[in-house]
Amino acid sequence: MHSQKADFTMAFRQLADCDIDAIDSQTTEDRLWAVAALRKDTRFAKWVELYRDRLRRYGVTESARREQMHAVNPRYVLRNWMAADAIRHTENNDFSVLHKVQEVLKTPYVVQEDAELSGYADPPPSWAAQLRQRLFSIVPSKRPVISPLWSAVTR
Repeated sequence: MHSQKADFTMAFRQLADCDIDAIDSQTTEDRLWAVAALRKDTRFAKWVELYRDRLRRYGVTESARREQMHAVNPRYVLRNWMAADAIRHTENNDFSVLHKVQEVLKTPYVVQEDAELSGYADPPPSWAAQLRQRLFSIVPSKRPVISPLWSAVTR
């Protein structure tokens, strides 16, 4: 996953939406974009094989696997681009995006129509790649002065 620069949160969430017995032969749907990125790695097929073997060994059914994975892998997490969008709107006295993000994050494991329409489970928009560059270019010193939490979030 690391070598593919996979979105770990969405990859695990979307793995729950795949039929694990057919995942290596499935045509990956657009909505399963994070899994599609994983499938590009030649090691993915081997990982799936090991995963299937483990599921069988422990007697985990497909429906139980999906239910368990959905219970621990959120569909929505606060992304830098979501926060930046909320901040931008808030700076213009428009708190609607902030409130929307807050509402979505109250139940991150549940598929929500408004969140889906806002793209909160989609790949980041193209402009989001510039956020980290802008953050570090704001600080004039050689070593960026940012909180450890922000640093961990932007990696």
